[in-house]
Amino acid sequence: MIASICSNPKVLEVMRYINIFVTIIRIIVPILLIFSLTFKLIKAVTSGNDDGLSKFKKNAPSNIIAAVVIFLIPSIVSLIVKVSFPNSDYKNCLEIKTVDKINEIYENKMEELVNNLEESLDINDYNNAMSYLKNIKDENKRNQYESKIISIKEEIDKKNKPPVIVEKEITKRFFIGDSRTVNMAYAVVKGTPSALDLADGTVVDGMDTWSCKSGEGFDWMKKVGIPNIENKLDDTSALIILMGINGLNAKSYIDYFNQKLPEWSAKGIRVYFVSVMPCDKDYSYFNSDIIDFNNKIKNFPGIRYIDTHSFLMQNGFDTVEGLHYLDSTSIRIYKYIINSLNITNQ
Repeated sequence: MIASICSNPKVLEVMRYINIFVTIIRIIVPILLIFSLTFKLIKAVTSGNDDGLSKFKKNAPSNIIAAVVIFLIPSIVSLIVKVSFPNSDYKNCLEIKTVDKINEIYENKMEELVNNLEESLDINDYNNAMSYLKNIKDENKRNQYESKIISIKEEIDKKNKPPVIVEKEITKRFFIGDSRTVNMAYAVVKGTPSALDLADGTVVDGMDTWSCKSGEGFDWMKKVGIPNIENKLDDTSALIILMGINGLNAKSYIDYFNQKLPEWSAKGIRVYFVSVMPCDKDYSYFNSDIIDFNNKIKNFPGIRYIDTHSFLMQNGFDTVEGLHYLDSTSIRIYKYIINSLNITNQ
């Protein structure tokens, strides 16, 4: 343990300063003792007092011995260690290292860290090497090491870069929604209410499958709306959810997505949540809750958020009674959703 510590350049750097301090002491103290003895001798001789001279002769040997001992103590300790542990690294702690020698030890350690990084391509070894750079005092060498470490980091990034997933073209669109979605389907498909009410609100029109029902909310979506079409979903499908106005409880949707998204993602199904859209007239009181709901949903990981709310607020909209949109607005919303499918971030 001590041998390992004594090979640490930081410890050796501290020991270097300690050795310098000890060297100064072993020189200054004997000199001070010599001056002190000289002063005492001159005082004893000039005083003409035999007792003073006798006292000086009595104390002088002990002072001289003390000066010699102080001067020799570091050498004696070093000799004892070398004789007792001739093949040990303990003596490293007692040897005075030059600045160049300590810097060389730092550089050797830096070289070791870079070699480890090159072999492992591990991010922890990269962090260790970068943090150790500050110990390299030579700026040119430090820059060389840093360039090498950065180049190795690029290899690490390449190794850890997730594979690019090329998504298949969307060939099927599944709309899940409430009465607003029913109205959109009427406007787009030009169908009849009875056609959309068949099979709990499911109708197919080309690429589009509409699974929607008036007056329904989260529970219907979970138990009927999505189960109606779930077995048809695959990696060419866009699952487009237009729910929320009939119960603005974001937590229910988030809990459900937490449960279902891993399964859908594994199948390559792209899931889009269309923001709850604004109201006007007698239903304007919904708008603050709608904004709060949308804010909780829009950053949920794994969901691709289509912000039709902002689209309508910026471009205007027309409603029948404040809640449901005129066909012209519904068609604009539909086109905006279709255009957003391939550009919405995951």
